[in-house]
Amino acid sequence: MSTPTKNKTNKISNDSVDFAECKFPIQIRQAEDGEYYLEGWIYTTHMDRAREDGAENSMFSKECMQQIASAINEGGAGIDNLGARRTVSIMHDWIIQREPDLEPIGMAVPPVEVRQTEDGHWGVYGKTHLNKKHPEFEDTKYRIEHGYYPGFSIEFNEGESQLINIKGRIVKFIKSLKEFLGYGIVNARRIANPMATIESFGYRMVEEALQKDEVKIMAEEEVKIEETVPEQPIEEEVPKGEEQPVEEEKVEEETEAEKEEETETRTAKVDSDELFAQLRQEMKKEIRMICIRLNIVVFIFFVKKLY
Repeated sequence: MSTPTKNKTNKISNDSVDFAECKFPIQIRQAEDGEYYLEGWIYTTHMDRAREDGAENSMFSKECMQQIASAINEGGAGIDNLGARRTVSIMHDWIIQREPDLEPIGMAVPPVEVRQTEDGHWGVYGKTHLNKKHPEFEDTKYRIEHGYYPGFSIEFNEGESQLINIKGRIVKFIKSLKEFLGYGIVNARRIANPMATIESFGYRMVEEALQKDEVKIMAEEEVKIEETVPEQPIEEEVPKGEEQPVEEEKVEEETEAEKEEETETRTAKVDSDELFAQLRQEMKKEIRMICIRLNIVVFIFFVKKLY
């Protein structure tokens, strides 16, 4: 994935930054000194509705949450001095409008923390100070108080990812971030929660799905190695126009000992082929049994969870 870069007119390419919305609502509070603060989850490992790379949904790892928290707590600008990891935008305006110098509506208040949610996921939780001097402060405050701006959406560049199967759904699991660039306040349409129509699951189930996929990949590779046919030696072709020297035919009578030796050689070759075929079948059976045992363990785990 490309990284955001400035051009000669100090603009930013908005197709180089990814967005992901948090599903938990934020709360607005006024402090004793009259300042306004937002408090809540900046982002969590819950499934997102984004569909890309052949997946039905996407979600982030716990390691991504730790990266986000570290980036906010350490502060500073993003890559190429674009964005600032503690700044908060309105609907990602600085990216959408390609204006990295737009004034932020808020600023994260460090330290933010990585916490576990009630349903077993992980997320970044913290406070955000609202900028009362921003020209759209009153309008933004009104929208937050009345639910039109219910939550946050992060700005980032994706790192390593993997497709996994969770309850029959293909999910893009983002293991790491190349860069965290900040976050924004977004409207209710972007915060729509797909979990309302999808059976919920804990983060531990994601880890188990990852382990299961790794076992499956290993098993497939082993089978491929076993079924690889050894290459046959290539016979050299005689160039046209050239004839090989013809040797005089030697007529020799085979002795009884030579005939017995040839028979033993053929028998040994047949036995080795049969042994190789038996070993391959046994390996396939062992791989199938491993997969069955894994499915049984997962089934017992879910039964225990239910009862």
